[in-house]
Amino acid sequence: MIARFFRNDASPAAPARATLRDVASEPWDLICVGGGMAGLCASNRAWQLGLRAIVLEAGVEDIYACNTRRSGGAIHCCMADITDPEETILERIRRDTAGAARPDLAAAIARDGRRAVQWLRAEGAHFIRVALTGQNHVLAPPRPARAGWHWEGRGPDVLVRRLGANLARRGGHLVRGARVTELLMRDGACVGVVAQCGGDSYRLTARAVLVGCASAEPAVDAGPHVDLAGSVEREHHTQDRVSVEIGVANPAVIGY
Repeated sequence: MIARFFRNDASPAAPARATLRDVASEPWDLICVGGGMAGLCASNRAWQLGLRAIVLEAGVEDIYACNTRRSGGAIHCCMADITDPEETILERIRRDTAGAARPDLAAAIARDGRRAVQWLRAEGAHFIRVALTGQNHVLAPPRPARAGWHWEGRGPDVLVRRLGANLARRGGHLVRGARVTELLMRDGACVGVVAQCGGDSYRLTARAVLVGCASAEPAVDAGPHVDLAGSVEREHHTQDRVSVEIGVANPAVIGY
């Protein structure tokens, strides 16, 4: 059953990998740190909009571990349908955060939830409804309802593979084994990163950088809140949730 969710472009086989050395001297519009949902969505959307984007992933394996792959695969907001009417979603966010949510990010999630699901479907995501949990948009095939890390070949893993294949087809690169250790700042904006691979360090510059890693112990210490955006994106993350708003219309996805 699982095999039918894979197309040729989502299989583990991939073109020859670009190395950090290969891409370090190229000009980039967007550098995405982390090869999970945030980085892969943002980079693919950037290429659709005519921008040059790259993803730097610390994992070295073909099927590298990441939070997205280990997730339950439900696209939701406040445990409810992310495609509900905008005002309904905003009210849930205000209720569940006791009014502490940033209004601009809450508005982006409420406004773009439906479009995010549509965009993911167009990129090859398959969704099912899981009545037991009341979730209407669960990535298929779903994770088994038993303890353990049974994520390979399941919906979130399938989506990560598919988005990676889409990025390669558009001309982008997902560079594995690239561990970002420093953000390059200029005039209060992030203009690049320092990344390490095999003991060597490389400086990569871009118009903007998106930190899409929600690790509890991130490799990059960006402080409690850093505006990495300039004009292209804003990113706010906590230990267990990443909310991303891309000013150039990347779909905001939360709650997987």
